[in-house]
Amino acid sequence: MKPVTEFPYSEDLLKSANYFWNCRTPEQLAAYHKKLLRRPDGDSDYQALLSIAQNNRKLFSLISSIQHFDGWTSVAKGCALAAIALTMRPKVALEVGTWAGKGLLPIAFAMKEINFGRVVAIDPYSSQESVKGQEKVHADWWQSVDHGGIKQKFLGHVKHFDLENIVTLIQKPSNDVEPFPCDLVSLDGNHGEQALADAERFGPSVSLGGIVFNDDLMWGNGYVLRSLDALEDLGFRELFRVKNEGECWNVMQRVKI
Repeated sequence: MKPVTEFPYSEDLLKSANYFWNCRTPEQLAAYHKKLLRRPDGDSDYQALLSIAQNNRKLFSLISSIQHFDGWTSVAKGCALAAIALTMRPKVALEVGTWAGKGLLPIAFAMKEINFGRVVAIDPYSSQESVKGQEKVHADWWQSVDHGGIKQKFLGHVKHFDLENIVTLIQKPSNDVEPFPCDLVSLDGNHGEQALADAERFGPSVSLGGIVFNDDLMWGNGYVLRSLDALEDLGFRELFRVKNEGECWNVMQRVKI
């Protein structure tokens, strides 16, 4: 397996307040983000996060093994998602826009590894919902895809990896799902106006110190970028941003409620 980082792993990564995943109290969060403002980016913390997942060879192997699944999550992003679950031990995680599960499965793998937490998948599996607010080229693609077949693939993956006690699917548009308390959120649903609505609806339910992943930041219509502003208004601050090989996503942490 090709390594996703050369950052050296150490036990200190799992407990030091120098890393955002170990900051949950108001005092720790304030100190960490004050430090973050004094440096150009959080790339070193991102690499340290990747090393945590990579160090767990069983987990890293599982994440690498699903790269042929339908979807767009890279091994590195999968490792970042899994490492957050390993280190922060979220009681409840949420993904909006699950598709075949390539982004959700790494979280579930980590939860199974530590025997803690559950993850809720929200996806309507409906071409009618997928095309809303999309430019024609994207709308045409979403209209042509077999949403029902993708759903069955996702459920098959959940069963194959014995994750049925960890993963719950809510097959509804995200607007029809009542927000609930959670510690980790991955927002990767419809990138039209719904992207902004998802941030505004689910952001308030994230715990202090909790994490939100935002995908496809440069989507043409600008609603994903606007969702970052909405999250900032809700007390979130950006930790780092990744732009590489056709993907652009970021990680934000809630520093105040």
